Amino acid sequence: MALAEGLELFPLLARYERGLAPLKEAEPGPLTLASKLSVGLREDLSLLLTKVSPGISQDQADAWLSVMVTALGDLPGRVAREAAQAALHQPMQFANQIEGVIRTLAAGLMARHRLACERLRQMAAEARRREVAEEEEVAPMSDDEIRRMKPEIRSLGLACGALTQDQVDRALAAEVVEAEQRAA
Repeated sequence: MALAEGLELFPLLARYERGLAPLKEAEPGPLTLASKLSVGLREDLSLLLTKVSPGISQDQADAWLSVMVTALGDLPGRVAREAAQAALHQPMQFANQIEGVIRTLAAGLMARHRLACERLRQMAAEARRREVAEEEEVAPMSDDEIRRMKPEIRSLGLACGALTQDQVDRALAAEVVEAEQRAA
């Protein structure tokens, strides 16, 4: 996971997930200028309404926009905005189709965001596993331990990198020297 090196993944994941909170939770209360996502969504919806109902009166448009911002409040703000902006390019004839189109587009966007969150969780878990593995570094095997291994196990150790050929040669050479000393 070379992409994760040097990054603090847990704060990044927490921030990303906070951005996926429903709009009504992220910006509770009445619509103000501080409600950036709600105001932006209202502007995006205004474009959509103008597209399908260009002759609507200002009072009707204001009421419809307020209702739609509230109705879409269960979606994350940035997802609702992105879906509303994408909906501008979808064919629609009536204002009552707008919410359905936005929700359909938002479902696809949410799937992408869930996948991104899952990927960040995997990267964080891998980074944690690496940290633990670095802390639990195993001491090299002794010559005696290597000699007690069956040849098949030594071969596996060499193949996976747990043993080096130098370690095996040294251990087996020590075994020959000990045998010669016992024989003499």
